[in-house]
Amino acid sequence: MTLTIIFPAFNEEERIGQTLDKYLSFYKDKFVDFIIIVNGCTDKTETVVREYGEKFPDKIDYIVISEEIGKGGAVRRGFQIAKGDLISFIDADASTEPPEFDRLVRKINGVDGAIASRWKKGSKIVNGNLFREIISLGFIAFVKVLFWMPVIDTQCGAKVFKKKVIKAILPQLRVNNMAFDVELLYTIRRAGFRVIEVPSKWEDNSSSSAMLGSPSKVIKNSINMFFTLLRIRLMK
Repeated sequence: MTLTIIFPAFNEEERIGQTLDKYLSFYKDKFVDFIIIVNGCTDKTETVVREYGEKFPDKIDYIVISEEIGKGGAVRRGFQIAKGDLISFIDADASTEPPEFDRLVRKINGVDGAIASRWKKGSKIVNGNLFREIISLGFIAFVKVLFWMPVIDTQCGAKVFKKKVIKAILPQLRVNNMAFDVELLYTIRRAGFRVIEVPSKWEDNSSSSAMLGSPSKVIKNSINMFFTLLRIRLMK
């Protein structure tokens, strides 16, 4: 069974190389390929990714998009070209180490998808940030009220699905910001597919550009996601 791993990358020059090293080493003898969606970067992420693409042409494919298209836009672009029997995506900052991600792959037999969870019993957060954890728990409560999905942690950045699932629901996905994960899981559930949540060890790499950032930025992002979630719930 083949596996495609998608990394959305926005200003990740300091982390993407380390992340790729870890995953290339872990999966060196397995049928795994990587897609990196470089988008809107103002640093040297593109240069780093090109170097890895040239060094590992059989393992790494990448797309460079000049404008910032958000996590949702980047992951959808990866979905469009993914060829693996299993299609997955992971945050580029290596918050989820390869052994933890591989647990999802091993759990997918008998179900249609497996997602990592920072909050399910048995999970562990390393170097956690109390402010972000409070925001995360508030977000979880709001999502539960709106969508009533049997999922605790929609936002953990490691998810694996069977190819048939992604191809079936891809035309329905529209969200570009970080509410994309909610739209994805809600659409999958409405389509009748089964996804399980797996407790995971997750490290809070707060320096990543993908993190929520300062309190003022958190408030701004939270307001944007609030209205996005309402739109998802009303439209689907």
